Amino acid sequence: MASNVAVAVVLGSLLALWSCSVFAALPDSDTTFEDNDKHLVNQLHLLNSNLALLESRVDERVHELKLKDENIEQLESIIQEKSTSVNSLKNQVKSLQEGGSLDAKYKLVEATVRAGDLEKQVDSLKKELETQTKRKAVLESRANLAEKKIQDLNHKLENLQRINVEQKNRILKTEHAIQVAEEEMVKAKSEVADFSKEVREVHESWIPPWLTVHLANSRKVEFEYWLAPHIEIVKTHWAPTVKEMWSAFVTNIGPNVQLLAEKTVEIYYSSKEIIGPHVAVVQKAIDSYLKEVEQFSRPYVNLVSTTVKPHVDKAQVIFKPYTKKVLRGYRKFMKAVAVYHRQVRAVIQEFLQSHDITKAVATKEIVWYMASALMTLPVVIIFNYISAIFSKKPKKRARHSHSNHTRRRAKRAHSDK
Repeated sequence: MASNVAVAVVLGSLLALWSCSVFAALPDSDTTFEDNDKHLVNQLHLLNSNLALLESRVDERVHELKLKDENIEQLESIIQEKSTSVNSLKNQVKSLQEGGSLDAKYKLVEATVRAGDLEKQVDSLKKELETQTKRKAVLESRANLAEKKIQDLNHKLENLQRINVEQKNRILKTEHAIQVAEEEMVKAKSEVADFSKEVREVHESWIPPWLTVHLANSRKVEFEYWLAPHIEIVKTHWAPTVKEMWSAFVTNIGPNVQLLAEKTVEIYYSSKEIIGPHVAVVQKAIDSYLKEVEQFSRPYVNLVSTTVKPHVDKAQVIFKPYTKKVLRGYRKFMKAVAVYHRQVRAVIQEFLQSHDITKAVATKEIVWYMASALMTLPVVIIFNYISAIFSKKPKKRARHSHSNHTRRRAKRAHSDK
């Protein structure tokens, strides 16, 4: 419809132009008929060429109008589809609004019921926590009592060890005195033998043999008579005292050491048996909280892991050659520490097994702890020494002898004489 109107408009404009050009080209009364014919022919040719151009332009315009009509039809179909979809969506929204109120009420009821259940669970968990804290306090008090008992037993063991060292020193002194007395006896015997030999050599020249034999026998009897009380003193005084001291030491300290070892082991196992079930109960009570925390933190952990993973991969790629060296050094260090720890354990085990007093205490656990303490002691000493060197000393406050607020003595009241 629009294309037909456009064609009519174009044709009307062309006819108007043609009429104007014809009227403009009419000859005057002075020109000839031939000139008019030529002029008209030229005008016709021009008009034909203009008509051809105009027709081509009209065809182009008609084609463009057809394309626009097609586009308009497509847009109308799209608008109709969109309007139908909008109407369907409105209907769905209305249906959802009508049914959503019922669902919301149902969900609200469910949420209130669930909230009540959760509050009850929280109250029960709070009660369990209170009971667990009370049990923990009781267990801590028991552990403190056990530690006090262990400290008392350690103190007694130290006293017994000190007494043992003193007894050993006394025994060593007595043994040294006996050794000195024996050396003096040997010296005296050698001196007497030399003197008797000299006397015999001197007297052999002028004394008869029977007299020399008699003199030698008499000298021997005199020496034995002189030496007998000294030997008797050593046998009667020194040796029995040493034996009595040693036997008393063994009889006094042996049962105490054995009792101390048995008590420490008994306290250790009893505390372990008492605390074990409570620890299991505490772990069971805490497992539920840990599961809730795990469920709550799992998305955050996943988010952090996904964000950090590329950076961690880059860091692993960068530090890979250095980590290999560190791991090799760490393995070598751990192997060396294990070898030294084994050697120290063997030495401590041998030392404890060599004495009757410490034989009962020479268990694997005690030997392992003693070896670990012996190996970590130098590290702790060096660390304390370095920290004492590099730590700043606190400034002492200056004490002023003369303060502003001095205490004044009260005047004595003189009684009237």
